[in-house]
Amino acid sequence: MFTILSLVELAQASSSSDPGPLVWLVFLPFLLFWIIWLGMYLLIFAIAVGGTIFWVIMLVDLAQRDFKNKDDQVVWLLVVVLTHWVGALIYYFMGRKLGKKRQ
Repeated sequence: MFTILSLVELAQASSSSDPGPLVWLVFLPFLLFWIIWLGMYLLIFAIAVGGTIFWVIMLVDLAQRDFKNKDDQVVWLLVVVLTHWVGALIYYFMGRKLGKKRQ
């Protein structure tokens, strides 16, 4: 933040009383960089929250299914719990077919 203020003050001091577009030419790249950086953080946060919600939904689905072999359910539970959303995604495409939903 100190660098941005220094550049703006330098631009204002080097020009007349009306700095004009020079201040924006100096400040605009920093503003755009900040907006892109904030957007990346928000995207990562949304993916993390969405992955956690999906993980919980798959844990509930796993608990509500009956498998032919009880060990299969324990193995899928370990896979989903230990690998978080990656395991939930694997269970969604592969493990749900193995068990039937309880009534």
